[in-house]
Amino acid sequence: MARPSVTILTERDIQRLSHASSTKDIHQALDHIVEVINSEASVVSLRKLRAFLEQGSISKHFEQNLYERLLDRLKISNDQWARIESLAHQWALLYDTPGLEHPVQPLVQEMATVIGGKIQSFPLREGILWDFRLFFPDIHLRFFDEEIHLILVTDSRAGPNEFATIKEVIRKHGATMKVTLLMILGNGEQLREMAKTSSIEIVVLDEDDCKAIILSSDSRRTFCHRVARRISVKALQPYQTQGKVRSRMFYGRQEEIKRVKSNLSSSFAIYGGRLVGKSSLLHQTGQEFRKDEVYRVCSITAQGFTSSTEVCRAILKELNVPTASHRSVLTFERLMRDNLASHSKRLLILIDEVDDLVALDESDQYRMFEAFHNLNSDFGERCRFIFAGYRDLARQCMDSNSRFRNFAEPIRLGNLDPVSARLLIEEPMCEEMGFRFESDDLVDRILNMTAGHPNYIQIFCKELSELLERQQRWRIRESDIEHTFHNPDFRARVIETFYVNFSTLQKLITALVVLEGIDEFDLPQVVKLLRSYGLRTSLEDVYRELRQLEMSFITEQAGAQYHFIHRLFPEMLRESTDLDALIDVLLPEL
Repeated sequence: MARPSVTILTERDIQRLSHASSTKDIHQALDHIVEVINSEASVVSLRKLRAFLEQGSISKHFEQNLYERLLDRLKISNDQWARIESLAHQWALLYDTPGLEHPVQPLVQEMATVIGGKIQSFPLREGILWDFRLFFPDIHLRFFDEEIHLILVTDSRAGPNEFATIKEVIRKHGATMKVTLLMILGNGEQLREMAKTSSIEIVVLDEDDCKAIILSSDSRRTFCHRVARRISVKALQPYQTQGKVRSRMFYGRQEEIKRVKSNLSSSFAIYGGRLVGKSSLLHQTGQEFRKDEVYRVCSITAQGFTSSTEVCRAILKELNVPTASHRSVLTFERLMRDNLASHSKRLLILIDEVDDLVALDESDQYRMFEAFHNLNSDFGERCRFIFAGYRDLARQCMDSNSRFRNFAEPIRLGNLDPVSARLLIEEPMCEEMGFRFESDDLVDRILNMTAGHPNYIQIFCKELSELLERQQRWRIRESDIEHTFHNPDFRARVIETFYVNFSTLQKLITALVVLEGIDEFDLPQVVKLLRSYGLRTSLEDVYRELRQLEMSFITEQAGAQYHFIHRLFPEMLRESTDLDALIDVLLPEL
């Protein structure tokens, strides 16, 4: 293979310094070198730069070493430059001896180290292609959670025939991976254009990209941004709007996990509003305890079970306990005691979506939860339970007379604290996807519009990032925030709570309060408002409905006053719903 044409940082560029007669001339000469390095110079030419700058004929007249001055301008360390020189040397070997195998792996190894990866396999060769697997243990990109497929292309003249071979290699060796990186010596524009029309996610990094990465003061971040900007936001999208979030998108809740880990004899009941992160917290707690070999973790979702016997059988199966003799809650407790007596490990049982189970067991005098309580009381830290649920679990936890309350310590899960909410916005948007906010107060606007609710933040940022991609922009403006705030998908998620979870009277109370523009309200005020519409409702009935609204995490109480948790909820409801018409529909139902 002929050596590609490259622009070299020449001795002439360096020699300009030897003619410098003043500090100003020195600065101008160094600025010129920085400009050439960042714009035109090949990686290969960087290997001799230090020698040029340190040779006596140039530097002997200057008090400070010119090489050190240049590093200051480039904002990189001496150690980093040593790695750059090593990479440049490997690059030059590949240019000069492209048919030999020995320079290929050291170059990829050096580059992988710079961007935070490790080679998982030795390269497979297909002509000018070298096929690698890289492992990224902690890089902040979704498709780098475990492995990435990297193909090194040693000829910048690669065209349609070579691209067809690349796709075949991907199908053969990297079919299970979300993205393939092509790293090409020289200019990769031709392959990049072909990658744009491919149905496979292929990101081409050429010599200019690699130079920008290795010269960056934060090479990993620069690498992430170079990759992110060449993949569709939908493929990259870190924000989740349904289900348990991935560990790296789990923000806040550290105090809750710390509380569970520090109270090793207690069971817990995690309750909170819809989509506030209960399942994610339960899952993350299980992950934390699974790291400790002294624990066995059993995890089930109780939704859909129709009897206590079914639930108990599911727990036994998860623990690999034979269920042939299981007939009732009594036999479950006996089998569990036998199992605990035969194991030395501590047992943590996680039960998600527990509301139907609470209601089911309530009609059976809480026999199943009584059995759970007995096991926890008798075995202590060797048998603990953590439940997660919504309204029915909240009702039990808020009732001081509930037998359930005497069993599990309650953890009320609300919106994220401001620091965690801000991180959930900024880290994926800016660090991972490479977007930038025009000003910090735009993040505050998102915090206000979402009230720090983790699911609302995820929906908002997902819609915002996809809006920016459609417009091919990377800087977030105030108009983008306003546009997303009025996005139907975002508003629908906030408003659906009103339609899905409210009783007729709760809907009427909410509609009247919003229509009257009341920001804060108390019990007598709501009763008076209902009576003005002809409803003779007692204080006790209204209190019960307000309590239900509080347990649905729509409102919260401060002293005698109630207010909406999401402060912009009234505005959204007012703009999306004809409240007068809704009230006319609701009144006859009551």
